[in-house]
Amino acid sequence: LFSTALVDPNTEVKLRFRAPDKAGDYPFVCTFPGHWRMMQGIIVVTAPGSYISENKEALKIAANGFVAGLDPAIDRVSITTYSNHSGIKYPEIPADRLAINVDKVNAIIDSLVPEEYTNIHHGLWNASIEATHPSLPPGVLKVIILVTDGAPNRSMRSSENPEYDPTTRYDYVPGSCPDLDNGLADSRNRKTKDDYLQAIMEADRIRAQGVLIFTVGIGEPDTNQSSAYQNLGNDKLLKRPFLNRVSNHADRGAEDPHEFPCVPNYEQLSEAPAGQNLESDDANDLPQLLFSILRKIQARLVE
Repeated sequence: LFSTALVDPNTEVKLRFRAPDKAGDYPFVCTFPGHWRMMQGIIVVTAPGSYISENKEALKIAANGFVAGLDPAIDRVSITTYSNHSGIKYPEIPADRLAINVDKVNAIIDSLVPEEYTNIHHGLWNASIEATHPSLPPGVLKVIILVTDGAPNRSMRSSENPEYDPTTRYDYVPGSCPDLDNGLADSRNRKTKDDYLQAIMEADRIRAQGVLIFTVGIGEPDTNQSSAYQNLGNDKLLKRPFLNRVSNHADRGAEDPHEFPCVPNYEQLSEAPAGQNLESDDANDLPQLLFSILRKIQARLVE
């Protein structure tokens, strides 16, 4: 074990230590009374040349580390996957909603296999089922973390999802989308636009229920897109503005952020819960990004 002396406010201390020889997740914590809720984290140790250096398992390691930072007796967690369609992997039984079964959650995370397609609309729809489940006690902080390495190329409408009811789902602001108002258009460009906007409207519906949404975008930009709608020109893609809009990113870093047609603009969202969009070209950054989100969640709980 390694430790430091008590560090006074506005000061710092450096600790040099030998990392464990065995790969794994090693927690650290501030032992000052009451500080552990915010001042804690996970040191992820990997074997030389292990899978994280090849980016194949980075999300699993990051997700396992995130779960390790939760309190199984107080916090709740759900795992939702999405490709062409979406599914809820955890909880599996009602008892899983009463306390986190850490071993089961980690086993599910480790068993996940990447698939094609990116139906963010359906992924958010399923995530909201758990985030707003009636078994949750009133007043809890409800959070969805969306992790993606791609832009939406499916929706519950375009993938002909059996759960999608066109009579009760989303319509655009009348007259604002003349190429989409009359149902799903047949061109690739308009279909792609609909995939983006269906996901945005799902995020807005979820936010209206008091759910905070964080987004994490991973991967290098690829301007070789099948639809011109996704390319903003000058090697800029729509993926970043899309994830900013899904999360209602409070610090968008632009004087004139991209506004999507057919849906409310940022000014109209000023009173809605504001999450954050985090990005990196390198999947190895995922543990740090998810830990950053965990800290932000814990800070809001303290507030």
